[in-house]
Amino acid sequence: MAAEADAGVYLAFNKIVHFARDLNTQVQSPEVVFVGRRGHGKTSLIESVLGHPLSFVGEKGATKRPVSINLINNPDYAEPRVVVKRDPVLKDFSSDLVLPLASVEAEVAKRNVISPVPIQINYEYKFCWNITLIDTPGLAAPNDPPGEISAEEIEEMVIEIARPSSRLIVCVEEVKDGNQSEVVSLAKRIDPKFDRTTFVFNKFSDQLKGFTSTRELNRYLTATAISDAHYYFTTLIPGKDRPNYPTKDKFKKRLEELQRDDMTLLEQLQFDKRYAPSVGVVSFRRYLLEQTWNQYQANIPELLKRLRSFKKKSQDSLAHITLQLEGLDSNKLRGNASRYTMTFLRSIEKLLQGTLEGNPAVNGQTTDEEKEEDDAGDWYNSEYVPIKFDATEWKIPYAKSKLYGGQQFERLLSEFKAVADHVTIGKLTADDIATAAGPNKLNNAANCTWAASDIAQRQVRKALMPLLEQLFKRAVFVMKRLVDIVESMMESQRRAKRRTGRSPNSQDELENFPFFTHAVKDLFSKFVDQTAQECKAKCKDEFLSTRLIYWELTNLEGGKGLNLPKSDNKEEFIKAIIKLSHELFNKIRDRVVKNISLKTYNYFFVPMQTELWAEIQGNITCMSDDTLAELFSVQVTRAKLVDAEKDMVQILDKFSEQEDLFMEYANQFAKGHQKFDL
Repeated sequence: MAAEADAGVYLAFNKIVHFARDLNTQVQSPEVVFVGRRGHGKTSLIESVLGHPLSFVGEKGATKRPVSINLINNPDYAEPRVVVKRDPVLKDFSSDLVLPLASVEAEVAKRNVISPVPIQINYEYKFCWNITLIDTPGLAAPNDPPGEISAEEIEEMVIEIARPSSRLIVCVEEVKDGNQSEVVSLAKRIDPKFDRTTFVFNKFSDQLKGFTSTRELNRYLTATAISDAHYYFTTLIPGKDRPNYPTKDKFKKRLEELQRDDMTLLEQLQFDKRYAPSVGVVSFRRYLLEQTWNQYQANIPELLKRLRSFKKKSQDSLAHITLQLEGLDSNKLRGNASRYTMTFLRSIEKLLQGTLEGNPAVNGQTTDEEKEEDDAGDWYNSEYVPIKFDATEWKIPYAKSKLYGGQQFERLLSEFKAVADHVTIGKLTADDIATAAGPNKLNNAANCTWAASDIAQRQVRKALMPLLEQLFKRAVFVMKRLVDIVESMMESQRRAKRRTGRSPNSQDELENFPFFTHAVKDLFSKFVDQTAQECKAKCKDEFLSTRLIYWELTNLEGGKGLNLPKSDNKEEFIKAIIKLSHELFNKIRDRVVKNISLKTYNYFFVPMQTELWAEIQGNITCMSDDTLAELFSVQVTRAKLVDAEKDMVQILDKFSEQEDLFMEYANQFAKGHQKFDL
């Protein structure tokens, strides 16, 4: 049992714990809860597990509150270092206290008040490994006098402490005749199958002295043993004799002597040898150590898996950096640039034709949401007053739907037509008519037709020009917002690759070259602006001059619709002009709105699906090597990647070294199975 002889095992354990910390995890320390009646030897059993006296019982030898002894492997301490931690219950003990072993009992006695909060004691030693031993308040016997806390409250406190399924439970009880274990029912409430419960029957030597025959002894052992549970018969050092064994060596030697004495009596009575492994505190101690050793051993494969996972990630990162360095070659840069551009343009094309890849629930917009954008806005009339309307009443399709791309553009054209169709000429005054007529007298068909044509021409331009400007402002917004949606689509594809474990390719890494990706997006933005300007200019051609309107009405239509008065009454002539102006306005408005819609679709939307590819791909293809190198920041990027490659090689070497060391320490720890000791 000499722990010092197995220093290599403790060193291996300490290294494994440190490896876990380096891997940003921890090896969970086993916890053992000791449960039993008052004065039945729970505390003495814990001392026996430690291997030397460390009394921490309170007044009259009874523990009133839990005591948690945290054994901590620390290579710096060749002798145990005991620290009684600050007490959150008692304000007079607000700091940690380092004490010699002999002073622990007196210090704990000061804090031994009724409370569910445990007294924390750290026990640091180079010849132990991390484990927590929890001494619980003693359970009251049926005939015990009432105490400061009821038997039911103590029992509930103990159950709560032992409840966590990760904790081992040790039930301690004095050996006696008849029904041996009074704590079995309590243990069953906590651990019904006894999967984590061990029973220890104390003061075994006293019981042995009463047996006179082999049959009597074996009947007793059979009756006491609990099926499906581990159990031990122990004899511990009585409290009155403890001062005779103040040192660790004397204490451990005495425990061994007591076990030998019990075995001698059993041999004399020719006991059933099946019970031999369950006799003595040394046997119990070995079993407890094996259980906790198994818990630590079970953690090793997971730690190794975690270490190799970190190593694999480092290898992948190194391969990734190498791929990036190779990708800085001018030919590969050009190829990657071309592939990125094609992916970008293909995504734009999908959004214009219709696709769910852009996630309409997130990136789509309703009509109201579109208008709220600074780059879009409301429709305005000729007086720059916002035009408010009910989209449902005006039958604008999908007004409440979240759209993008081609569907959003077509909804915009429908909205433009609906708004334009509701535009009217407004009230005309005599001044308007006089101004339109000019020096001509309103007393014949020609002059009246000219005045009506001029009024209609001016009113159409005045009413529809603000709508035309807003149409193209909104159309440009609808197209340019596709850039962000495309970026979202490409990021989703990259995340999908990472989720499925697929390695990123050089094209995926172009997100790290913002100057190049910005250049592609800038080419797209400029193409949208240029196409919008050219298309808008074509649309403005629809606003005909007065002369053309007059010529169409008089020559092509032969003055149809002009009903002049037969008298020379000026008022009658004005009424006729107003009527003709309204008719011409509605006719011209309908023609202009229809042709603007057609031209906007043909000269703005269609080029986004046809000419856009040649424009952007052509610009990228024609870039010189120097321009590409500048956009990709080749010199700076290569220097950063070379440094990152060196760092990653060092990290990978460290992981390889750690893996070798971990395997060495894990093997050394495994070989200490039979020797590992507290």
